[in-house]
Amino acid sequence: MASIKLAVQDVLVPGGSAAARFESARKLGFDGVELRGRELWRKQKEFAKAALDTGVSVSTLCPIVEPQMLAAELSEREAASDEAKRNIELAGELGAVGVILVPVFGPSRLPDLTPFGDPTEIEDKLLLSQLPELNAEASAAGTYVLVEPLNRYETHYLNRLAQAVDIVKRSRLSNVKVMADLFHMNIEEADPAAALRAAGDLVEHVHASDSNRGLPGTGHIDFKSAVAVLSRMGYGGYLAVEAEPEVPGPDALAKCAGFLRECTGGKATPKAAPKGAAKGAAKGAARGAVKEAVKGAESPAKPRRRKRGGKSKKPATGAAAKKTEAKKPAAKKTEAKKPAGKKKSSRKRGGRRRRSR
Repeated sequence: MASIKLAVQDVLVPGGSAAARFESARKLGFDGVELRGRELWRKQKEFAKAALDTGVSVSTLCPIVEPQMLAAELSEREAASDEAKRNIELAGELGAVGVILVPVFGPSRLPDLTPFGDPTEIEDKLLLSQLPELNAEASAAGTYVLVEPLNRYETHYLNRLAQAVDIVKRSRLSNVKVMADLFHMNIEEADPAAALRAAGDLVEHVHASDSNRGLPGTGHIDFKSAVAVLSRMGYGGYLAVEAEPEVPGPDALAKCAGFLRECTGGKATPKAAPKGAAKGAAKGAARGAVKEAVKGAESPAKPRRRKRGGKSKKPATGAAAKKTEAKKPAAKKTEAKKPAGKKKSSRKRGGRRRRSR
């Protein structure tokens, strides 16, 4: 069976900075951190360095956005698409699984166009027309767009896992997948286990929140059964803790991590912090990107290059060193005349703001 990893949203763990929150997540026994908030790309270097230093991966991005993908106005839909692209770029650079996408919150934003078209059919067409562009961005970044269905009290559109699966299948896009939220499924699904099995390998990420919207283990959702189904499906992704509205304390989070470890069959032991290396901080292909993202935050002195063809000599010590230095005044003068090399740009992919059309 595949090994399921545990993640927690950064807003739930203690700490006044990304570094402190990632370290708290590590000590509490979580493998990854899900980033939640507005304009997450503004803290790209901070997130990348925190992941690198602690060995705790960035599991996913759960952005808070104002513009809606299924808004009536074209300008708002374009703004939503632009923001999604920036988050997708960031997810790729941080080695995250993907970016969670809720097409629309609340009631329909579209006018009633009966008999010209059913509102849901029009919303399907709108979403399907926007997904290819996001898929191309995700494919280039090496990450996924994760379509999340919500319960009927939070959105009128895509309430059940099967509805999200239908959209993803109709899109025929390789980097658009489904996210399953056990809290929403507890409200909408007649048989959550059957819904997960039917979705199969299209499920790329899972949220864990109990029936009372609190931490797993504080309500009546059967997490052991859900995890058992995911394991049999071969799911090896993250089970990310999301809880509202109160921020739990470290003791409650440690208990939650222990509970979920029991459900997954693992042990609730804190990960050892790596010594300078990002053990599991990102996918193998994305590790280079993570290291590039933290350049600029640290500027170590560059080693002096020796002349081509010259033989490597052992450094002189003591009196010999002083004598050698006295004989080489011209070397400093020659160095001063060398034209300054072009400074490498540390500009990151996600740093450029996209303009709305």
